[in-house]
Amino acid sequence: MGPAPAVSMNSTRVTLQIPSSRLDELVAELWALGTSGLEVLEEGSETLLQAYFAVGSEPSRADVEAVALQCDARVLETRSVEDRDWLADYRAGCAPITIGSLVIDPREPDQGEEASLTGPLRIPARNAFGTGSHESTRLILEALIETELAGRSVLDVGTGSAILALAALRRGAGRVVGFDIDFGSVVTARDNARLNGSNPSLFAGTVRCLAGEFDLILVNILPHRWLAEAPDVVSRLRVGGQLLVSGLLAKEARAVLTSLGALGLRLDSRREAGEWCSLRLRRLPR
Repeated sequence: MGPAPAVSMNSTRVTLQIPSSRLDELVAELWALGTSGLEVLEEGSETLLQAYFAVGSEPSRADVEAVALQCDARVLETRSVEDRDWLADYRAGCAPITIGSLVIDPREPDQGEEASLTGPLRIPARNAFGTGSHESTRLILEALIETELAGRSVLDVGTGSAILALAALRRGAGRVVGFDIDFGSVVTARDNARLNGSNPSLFAGTVRCLAGEFDLILVNILPHRWLAEAPDVVSRLRVGGQLLVSGLLAKEARAVLTSLGALGLRLDSRREAGEWCSLRLRRLPR
């Protein structure tokens, strides 16, 4: 969570009140809505959270109210404010992140810097998730690093920054495909692929655009944003293949396992970090 924008009238600031126990969940929902920065104002049993959105890109009031209701929060105020590039502040102070054998560098590359297939994975911090700093991303990267990938096919659902797709290629995957319904995310993903000298297949669309099966599928998305598409996702996983799922709170794991179990998936392992967890599942013969 970076410092808030502050000072040109080009941001909309939404102030919400939420029980502290639901803060992580609301933060994830607001990032999914496209916030450019978040600031926690008070700690205690009730927390004030301010979310900033670029004017013209802000979600509707109804969308904000919906996620607030889902997290037992309420919207206190929406107003226009002056802006500052909070990501520039974050990048100025950030440092490489080590996750197992993988080093991720969220800093902006030097001008003219050559792409490298062997150095740190370069994922400039240009949006909320996708640099490995959030628990959900760390969890799925840890699981990915433990997976034998040599020559195998990998599908990255909701690729975002392409960090998972690029990490899979670093681990020796033979074919890697990533997609996202957000065209802007795919543009960023392709920029990151070029920066790292890698060439995963990246496209904007849905899983229904794909044919064939994959040995491994990666999903780091809030459950309610993809579970309706789970049958289509699982249909792209070969029998015996693995599904790595993250982006879910530990308290949501039972319901997610029930949904995926009904599709012929069996839990192999689970790991947790804070309130978040990831699941490794395998597709069984039907």
